[in-house]
Amino acid sequence: MDLDLWNTAEDQINRAAELFGKVLEKRPGDQQVKYEGARIYHIKGRVEEQLKQWEIALDDQNKAFKIYEDLGDPQGMGNAAFSLGEVCTKQGQKQAALEWFRNALTHYGLCMPYDPETIQLVEKKIAQLDQTP
Repeated sequence: MDLDLWNTAEDQINRAAELFGKVLEKRPGDQQVKYEGARIYHIKGRVEEQLKQWEIALDDQNKAFKIYEDLGDPQGMGNAAFSLGEVCTKQGQKQAALEWFRNALTHYGLCMPYDPETIQLVEKKIAQLDQTP
C-alpha cells in the first residue's frame, strides 16, 4: 500500500477512535462498546506502525491491551502484546520486545482452543531476538 493510502487509513481510524470515545462517555459500562474500542485501538496501532509512528503505535496498542485486560480477553491481550513486541523490535528495544512476545505467548496459551500456528510464530520471534546481540 502506498503512503497516501496509509494516511487515508490513519485519518479514518482516528475518526473511529474519536467516535468510540464519545460512545464510551455515554455508555461507560457497556462491555461490547469496550470490546469494539479495543479493536479500534489495535487496528489504529497497526496502521501507525506501518507509518513508522512508533510512539503512537505503542500508545494505541497499550490502550488496546488494557481494555482487553479489563474485559478478561486473553486472545485480545495476546494480539496487542504481539503487536507491542513487533513495534519494540522495529525500534531496536530487544528486552521490551522479548517481554511483550513472552506476554503474548502466555495469553495465547490461555485461549481455548489455542492456535498452534500463532504460538509457533511467537516462539520464532522470541528465538530470533534471543539470537541477536
